[in-house]
Amino acid sequence: MIKNMKEFKGTQGEWEAVFPEKSNGYWYVNSPNNDIGGVATCYNILKDEAVEFNAKLIASAPDLLRALQSVYSGMTAENYSEKQFDDVEKAINKALN
Repeated sequence: MIKNMKEFKGTQGEWEAVFPEKSNGYWYVNSPNNDIGGVATCYNILKDEAVEFNAKLIASAPDLLRALQSVYSGMTAENYSEKQFDDVEKAINKALN
């Protein structure tokens, strides 16, 4: 069980993946608290469509972390296996440490 779960120290606020018209193929992950590309910039040197999906996954990270923390707070030994607890704890710790 995670004791004293840490708080997310990254950029606060909702993140969004954007592809500006004049971006030279770059996808940006922005937050209202930052300038363009303030959270991340995904370079599309190979012109690969995977970059769009990478940017969208990065943009969803805060929502995914909050959802996982919410699920974790309600997990019980009766409903989840030890492996499921371990997997959730590892994912949360990876994001927060």
